[in-house]
Formats: sequence, C-alpha cells, structure tokens
Amino acid sequence: MLVVPVSQPLQMAPSRVCGPLSGLCGFAIALVSGLFSSADATSVLSRALMASVCCVVLGYIAGAVFEFVAVRVIERERDRSGIAELSPTGGEKTHTAKA
Repeated sequence: MLVVPVSQPLQMAPSRVCGPLSGLCGFAIALVSGLFSSADATSVLSRALMASVCCVVLGYIAGAVFEFVAVRVIERERDRSGIAELSPTGGEKTHTAKA
C-alpha cells in the first residue's frame, strides 16, 4: 500500500525531467542518423537541433499527461482504501450507491 505523508506532496520530478530527456534523445538520434547518411555538418546539426526542440515540447506534454494520470490514480486509490486524511478531497465519496 502506497502511503505518502501529508507534509510531502507527490514528487513531480519525473514529469519535469521527461521533456529535457526526450530532447536529448531526439538530438542524439538525429545526430547519429545524420552522420550515417553522410550529410554535411551544417544540415546535420540544424536538423538535430530542430529535432531536439520538437522532442522537448512533446516530452513536456507527455510528462504533464503522465503526471495528471498518476495523481488521479493515487487519489482514487486513497479514496478507495479509506485513507481520507491523505486525500485532498477530505475523503468525500462521490460514488453512488448501487441499488
């Protein structure tokens, strides 16, 4: 069971790191593929920089989506397990009772 203290919020570092790491991976892949294609250095570096910028933007978007999903899953599990004091909603159940 995952228990996060109230004083420490969920660490959001992985979502912040997703963008720069995606940018570095995009740069490296574009650089290596440009060198294997025997293109001139100017076009290889310009395409690698463009790929890096695009991958950073997409990485930040993906990190934000992953963060949103992770927070929703953790809140749902806290509500489901009955740990109301750790839930930001205060343990208010929004589920309807089945008849």
